[in-house]
Amino acid sequence: IRRTTRTPRLTARRPSPEKAGKAWGEEESQLLMERFDSCMPTDEIAELHQRTHTAIEARLVRLGKVSSRDEARMGIHRNNV
Repeated sequence: IRRTTRTPRLTARRPSPEKAGKAWGEEESQLLMERFDSCMPTDEIAELHQRTHTAIEARLVRLGKVSSRDEARMGIHRNNV
């Protein structure tokens, strides 16, 4: 019988962005749409909005800018499809 010993992972976690989990306001949503429409990458938008890239992608879906998070990640706009 072979025994394995697990060692704890020592991976560093990034701190959560300041606005992670907080509600979106109208002004921030509008700014998000403007930045996305200007073809700014979602990871850059996330940094500017102090939110996770997942939150940015999900918000773009909710606002109807893309039909899936994958489209947001690839920068595909609904009006381009």
